Amino acid sequence: MFAFRSKTELAGVGMRNVEASKSKLKELGIPLKAEDTGKDYGRTVVFYPENGNYEIRAVGKSVIII
Repeated sequence: MFAFRSKTELAGVGMRNVEASKSKLKELGIPLKAEDTGKDYGRTVVFYPENGNYEIRAVGKSVIII
């Protein structure tokens, strides 16, 4: 999906996404109330605007709702 020159470059993608997201939230004045980042597994997130729930799903993990 993406072209990377090295494994080191690939390894930093997640943390760069985290930092970019936090920076944009701060810029927009949106407080960060919780986070689930890092570790060695991917996540799928679903936002339910009707009740404000943000659901975090990962294979083999319990669903987290924040």
